[in-house]
Amino acid sequence: MIEDISNSGCRLHINTGKLTANDIVKIQVPPRQLSFVGKVVWLRCDEAGIKFTSKPAKL
Repeated sequence: MIEDISNSGCRLHINTGKLTANDIVKIQVPPRQLSFVGKVVWLRCDEAGIKFTSKPAKL
């Protein structure tokens, strides 16, 4: 679940067990018909900080 989002990245509330720093992730936001590609920049318990590496794309 997206907890916070800006033009440069977002904070996710997720199970971070399989993520590591610098992983590349794809985030889809169906209600807005957008998807983002980003890089994991930090992990804390059940949250991850993502920096977008591309502009949003339409789903």
